[in-house]
Order: sequence, then structure tokens, then C-alpha cells
Amino acid sequence: MSITWDWLGRVPYLDCLQRQRDRRNAVLDGSAQEVVWLVEHPRTVTVGRRPAPGTPTPEALARHGIAFAKVERGGLATWHGPGQLVIYPILSLPQRGFTVRAYIHRLEQGIIDWLAPYGVDAVRRAGAPGVWVDNDKIAALGVHIRHGVSIHGIAVNVAPDLGDYAHIVPCGLEGVGVTSLAQLGVRTDSLEKLAMDLGPELALRLSIH
Repeated sequence: MSITWDWLGRVPYLDCLQRQRDRRNAVLDGSAQEVVWLVEHPRTVTVGRRPAPGTPTPEALARHGIAFAKVERGGLATWHGPGQLVIYPILSLPQRGFTVRAYIHRLEQGIIDWLAPYGVDAVRRAGAPGVWVDNDKIAALGVHIRHGVSIHGIAVNVAPDLGDYAHIVPCGLEGVGVTSLAQLGVRTDSLEKLAMDLGPELALRLSIH
């Protein structure tokens, strides 16, 4: 069975998280199908289950106009905001025949292949989930699996304000940077148009074992 996809536009982070949780429950009880959602968020720093060294307090972030959320995904601190395309597959891994490792690999490779026509030579790194260009991360990845169904996903930096990353240690990795398509000199369409390109491609990739 194919997976549907949809562009949700700009959605507050916590609203979208609750929507993911609700959809996962619906997939688990059989009342809804799997889906890939593509979104953009207002400026938000999120931290996963482990402590995230160097992350400012929610109050300090709020003084810069940045929201804060502590969530159930793996990984440490990451940033979401305008100019970043975020992809949330709500997917039954057992139904698709994926192990968690294979699922993460499929997400990373989908972004790597999507970036290639823009002239971006992106790769994955052992022990450092996400997508990399040289020593800079262009896409951050973090997922949460419950009863075999995933939420959270992967976030691609298209043309965000990379200055916001100065507030955190991205993914807890010292000595590495972040980049974006814009910083690499790649001109792109709007996020909505990019979502229309990536959405069906990634949904198809995740449909096929």
C-alpha cells in the first residue's frame, strides 16, 4: 500500500507534535493510514531524551523569540525555524519491513539523493545520524518509535537563519558546523514548491521495502 503525503505549511512545533502523536495512535488502532507530513516551524529549539549540554534555559531562549520543547525523540538539541523543511513520516516499520536502522538509512538516503541534482555532495556519517556536507550538517534526524510506528523525522536546512544555531550545540556535537542550501549558493523555490517535489518522492521511497 502506498503512503500518502501532505504539505501542512507553517505550524507551531508543539501543535504539530500533538498532531503526530494523534495520527500515530490512529495508525495503531487502524483508523488512519500512514502519512508523510512536510512542514515549516516557527523558531524553536527542541531537546531529546538525553540531557543537551550547552542548551540555554527556556527563559533565555524566549528572550530571543525562540520557543523551547522537550520531546521523546532520540538525539540532543536541534533547531527548527523558517527556511527549514521538516519531514515527519508516521510510518509502521513492521508493515514496511524496516528495522529502525534500515528506516533511518532510508530517510538519510532519500535526502542525499534529493540534494544531488542541486550539485550538493551530501553523505551520512557513522555514529552521527543526519546528512552531512563535509564537516557541516545540512539535515538533522531524530525519530521515536512506539509499537513499531514512527514519529518525528528529518529536517533539511534550505534557507534558514543559521545564526540561531549559536544558541545550542547542534545534536551535541562539538567541532562541527551547520550549513544550508542557501549557504552553499544554491537558489531554490519556496518551501511549498520544494515540499511538492520531495513529498511524493520520499513517500514512494518509504513505501517500498
